[in-house]
Amino acid sequence: MTFPKINCDFDKLFDMLSYPLNIFDSKRNTEDEKKIFKRLVAKFKSLIENWGELRIIRSLIEDAFKLAKEACNMKNLH
Repeated sequence: MTFPKINCDFDKLFDMLSYPLNIFDSKRNTEDEKKIFKRLVAKFKSLIENWGELRIIRSLIEDAFKLAKEACNMKNLH
């Protein structure tokens, strides 16, 4: 995972998170899975709030991928 850009809308990012599909299986008891998912989302939110410290790492990752794509003649690959 790379860290968000400076102008990232965190509310929009968190709104995109949703339960895994197995939560909607009516034949299963999914309460434990819901609790795990909620804990993961809470942990993610707490970590992402301090992403500014890690912005340099994002830049290095993007530079490494850019060089690798150029070396492999894959400049148009998204």
